[in-house]
Amino acid sequence: MLVAAEGGAKKTHVMFKSNVNPLVLEKYLSFCEENGLIVKDKLGYTTTAKGLKLIKCLNQISDLKRNLEEVESEVDKLIRNPPWTAEQ
Repeated sequence: MLVAAEGGAKKTHVMFKSNVNPLVLEKYLSFCEENGLIVKDKLGYTTTAKGLKLIKCLNQISDLKRNLEEVESEVDKLIRNPPWTAEQ
């Protein structure tokens, strides 16, 4: 929802871009407004600076998770096939 409302968006745009039904949309828009992540204006909804910062932090967490999974895969390969057991 926060990404959908970046730069401003009508309620229906936020709903469709977020792939939620109207009841879920209302619940989460209220939560986001109450927590200062999104504001309602005459054109619709806009993600606040706090909301944009949250998006950035969540993207960083996602990147870290992806990197960790890559490292775990490499460690697993090393454990299954340690380099010292390879024939020279």
